[in-house]
Amino acid sequence: SEAEIAAFESTYQIILPDDVRSYFLKVNGMKKSTEGMDNKMMTFYSLKDVKPLSKEMEGYEIENAESYFVFADYNITSWYYAVQLSGNTEQPACVFRIDIDGTLTKLERSFSRFIERYFNEDIIYSTTSIEGEKPLNLTPQENRGCFEKMFSWLKG
Repeated sequence: SEAEIAAFESTYQIILPDDVRSYFLKVNGMKKSTEGMDNKMMTFYSLKDVKPLSKEMEGYEIENAESYFVFADYNITSWYYAVQLSGNTEQPACVFRIDIDGTLTKLERSFSRFIERYFNEDIIYSTTSIEGEKPLNLTPQENRGCFEKMFSWLKG
């Protein structure tokens, strides 16, 4: 809900970009199965379970760990997926894979593009950084379609 998002933003002094905000308003994690993951072995967290990497991987020395917010994991935390957030609405919400040893790999320049690639199944096992590639800019309508597809698939 908007109230939960406002509390989250206030707690962490960040602003959710429009695509991340839309995701949590429409999808907000996944329906838990017995194993707690989908058929791709991914678990997407609800907003109440999203936390900074500094709390998710306490004891690791990861630069700016408080700016990466873990929103999903693969195969019972074999690795995490985190979105980098700040109080600056101009900063893109890049998505990173975080390996259990604390290695960060930038996978996408936008949250919605990450979700789109999730459906195309080309992001789950990716260890390739996108540094140097041009970003794919999705229209607001493409973003909405992406999240509606995810909502119906995860909740259905």
